[in-house]
Amino acid sequence: MNRSKRTLVLFVLALCLSYMTSAQTLVETLGVSKKREYSGFFDSYYYRGPLSITGGVGTSIYMGDLSNHFYGTPGLGFSLGLNYKFWPRVMFGVEFQHQALSGKSKDSIPVSFTGVNWGLNFYGRFYLVEDIIRKSPDRRTNKKVKPYITAGVGFTHFNAKGTYSSASGITPAFPAGLGIEFKISQRFQVMPEYTHTFTFNDRLDAASYGGGKDGYGMILLKLQYAPFAPKKKKKVKSAPADPNQHREEHQEWRKKKEKPKPVEEEYKTPGEENNNEEQPENGDGTEENNEEKPTDETPVEEEKPEGN
Repeated sequence: MNRSKRTLVLFVLALCLSYMTSAQTLVETLGVSKKREYSGFFDSYYYRGPLSITGGVGTSIYMGDLSNHFYGTPGLGFSLGLNYKFWPRVMFGVEFQHQALSGKSKDSIPVSFTGVNWGLNFYGRFYLVEDIIRKSPDRRTNKKVKPYITAGVGFTHFNAKGTYSSASGITPAFPAGLGIEFKISQRFQVMPEYTHTFTFNDRLDAASYGGGKDGYGMILLKLQYAPFAPKKKKKVKSAPADPNQHREEHQEWRKKKEKPKPVEEEYKTPGEENNNEEQPENGDGTEENNEEKPTDETPVEEEKPEGN
């Protein structure tokens, strides 16, 4: 093998090794983290991740001027998104939604509309119960059913065709709702979910009668899949003997959150510091005089008799 071919082979091997290393790092990042972390706020140990894919299908229902103060005719709705667990009970994600909306007024002059909406939302999901991983074996739980609430912010693009007019545009959207997660396996969950989206627009139905802003709801059956999660439940190997150790870490976490109080310094006028300097005192409180005083122990010179 000549030098050029050997260099090419080494380059290809280095490239494959780099790809394998980066792929392993990516899997560790998107999967369940190996490092167990402690949250003082939730007083629980947890693992970050994994990255999950969600997909849902169900019914979208409109609420506005042409729904007689209730929901309009149901239409098809679906969603597709990604989410990631950052803290105990807390997941953040992004989701694409699509809705088919329609409604009809029951007034003497019937007015109806049909519309197709799509939007993108950034949301947070908070579980009311959660798997707790404590260092004490008797404080470990594995929940199969976990209710949650969700809320987010995003935008909705609407395109409505009504009896007498049409409307289209983009409006801010604020979805909020609740759901239940049923755990089938470590990688697979089923979640029925309902969300209602509030908007700042009164033209989602191509009509405006001054009845407030329009909105819509979605009732979806979602499937959640985590491709990088371990197939089996992760075992906790390092369980210490002391079951109260998590409480000590909670106290340390609280100390880190507390801000030190500023120390108030006493104000001193110029020259006061010199006057307040401590001076040595005797036992009776009087200032000590450095002059020597005769004592009984001081030798006294004897008088010499005068000579004759």
